[in-house]
Amino acid sequence: MNRTRSWIVCSVLTAGLLVAAARACYVAVRVAPELFPAVSRQRGHRERIPAPLGDIVDRRGRLLATCTPVYSLYANPRALGQGDLERRLAPIAAILDVRPEDLAARIRRRSDRYFVWLKRRLSEQELAELSRLSLDPREFGFRREYQRIYPKGSLAAHVLGFRDVDLEPHGGIEQYFDRLLRGQPGSRYVYRDARGRPIHFDHRRRRDPVPGATVQLTIDAVIQQFAEDAVRNVVAQWQPRGGAVCLVMDPNTGELLALASWPTFDPNRPGAAPEDAWLNRAIGAIYEPGSTFKPFIAAAALNWGVVSPEDKIDCHGGVYRMGRRVLHSVHPHGILPFREVLIRSDNIGMAVIAERLGLEGVFRAVELFGFGQRTGVELPGEVPGKVLPFHLWNRYSLGSIPMGHEIGVTPIQLLRAFAALANGGYLLRPTLVRRVLAADGTVKLIHDRPEVLRRVVRSEVTEYLVQDVLRDVIEAPYGTGRRARLADYVLFGKTGTAQKPNPAGGGYMKGRHVSSFVAGGPLRAPEVVAYLLVDDPSGPGHHYGGEVAAPELARMLERTLRYLRVPPDRASRGKTAANVPAPPDESSARALLR
Repeated sequence: MNRTRSWIVCSVLTAGLLVAAARACYVAVRVAPELFPAVSRQRGHRERIPAPLGDIVDRRGRLLATCTPVYSLYANPRALGQGDLERRLAPIAAILDVRPEDLAARIRRRSDRYFVWLKRRLSEQELAELSRLSLDPREFGFRREYQRIYPKGSLAAHVLGFRDVDLEPHGGIEQYFDRLLRGQPGSRYVYRDARGRPIHFDHRRRRDPVPGATVQLTIDAVIQQFAEDAVRNVVAQWQPRGGAVCLVMDPNTGELLALASWPTFDPNRPGAAPEDAWLNRAIGAIYEPGSTFKPFIAAAALNWGVVSPEDKIDCHGGVYRMGRRVLHSVHPHGILPFREVLIRSDNIGMAVIAERLGLEGVFRAVELFGFGQRTGVELPGEVPGKVLPFHLWNRYSLGSIPMGHEIGVTPIQLLRAFAALANGGYLLRPTLVRRVLAADGTVKLIHDRPEVLRRVVRSEVTEYLVQDVLRDVIEAPYGTGRRARLADYVLFGKTGTAQKPNPAGGGYMKGRHVSSFVAGGPLRAPEVVAYLLVDDPSGPGHHYGGEVAAPELARMLERTLRYLRVPPDRASRGKTAANVPAPPDESSARALLR
């Protein structure tokens, strides 16, 4: 009986094992392939590996923007639940220097989610102290990110732009070249246990991130500092209500060596910037240029033969009627040689020259020199200026536009046009970028030669204007830019003082001006041109461009020419390249950039 019972029990157990084995085989062969994707989705997922952003460097390789790895703290609201959050979060809040109630409120607002940031961009000390808390990985975790760093602070802020906490770009090179700077993110496949802890990385399914490309600018950080110093000095002296701009360009290549706009900001702390600091006034603000516009009309008149250098221009004693309008010059003159109309900046003399050009000729000159058109510089937010359609021009325009009124230009447009006078008559596209290099060294973009848009005037015309007329704007004792005269270098340039239009309409505001000066050097072979604009100065004085902007721009140009080791060209000094100060080495350049 016992033997029979044992046999029955063994048979039942054997049959049960056989059934279980058959079922296991069935599941393994038929069911598992169908269930595996679902199980994988529960236990494994693909994690994004961010790519480091590419660097931005100046023309000599000095670092202007880079990124560094950091860690951020997150929480899982579903795992944390709702009970007694303040007590549980108190140690974390103490390290992060926040109130536990604030962290708890953030988690409760997202109680139905699996992820919420508690603190982005932890400091090394915060990360070390949090790590010692032995946080439950089901409730808290750290994520590796990148932080954008601008080592030189506010230097060239409007050129660079900035990135927010999510590395989204705002303005400048950061925005314009975002796609190339970002690189390609990678990914890895991670399996986690029931408590959410990683237990396996599938290296076969890993894709490494590709770092972003490096953008090398045409900007020179030292010359940029010179330009920002010039802006800072005029702001301190003249307290402009509307801001200030300084630009420096190589007229032979179109490369921008400096671009400074005030008010400015520190891209490391964009939240601390005043609201009016975001506008890049060099490309995004429109001004009536005043007398800095006169050389372009004069150049067109000479180029098309409607005047000659030997002509005498009747300036009508400072009062001249054009139709129903009566023009006035600040300083009345009678008959002046052509060159002195520009040197003395006589408004009526320019109106007489414009009458010889005619309305169509003036309009053609405006278009030829690139006004009313975007320059194409590599920055977002550039505006085309303001040039009315020709059918809206009238005889009033014939008197206003040649003296720099009834037209709106951007600072970069005006400097580009002035560079055409300095380089022999070629209008170039200004550029801020020399080249873009991928992480593997591949050249993505290169600007190794000037981009010539067109020839605007003959070289004989530009040579006469630069070497004779615009030189004496500074060198002649009666020139409006005589305060820009330097001891070692001969410069050429033009002053400008424009009244500010009344934004409510109806003419101009009394006592409100835009004071500016555009200049270049050295005289015989120009290597740099620069423009300084001061919008609505309020300090003491007459607010003429020759008084407000000319002295400071001349000092900035002198520093720049010396830094570039350009020999002084004053014959009386007798200096050669041998005794020109050498450019700052890296240590002294760093001192300049502090």
